[in-house]
Amino acid sequence: MITKFYNMGYVYFLGRGSGYTKMRAKNELQRRAEFEQKFEACKQKAREILNL
Repeated sequence: MITKFYNMGYVYFLGRGSGYTKMRAKNELQRRAEFEQKFEACKQKAREILNL
């Protein structure tokens, strides 16, 4: 899972400056999807670097 912990109704994303979103906010699902896309892109870049 990309989000690590829930605290006081907020979901905090992993990584420096990644931010957070309030649970049950109107844009929570959108923000989670955006973060997942960024996370997958970072994983792909890391795989490319390691396979050199």
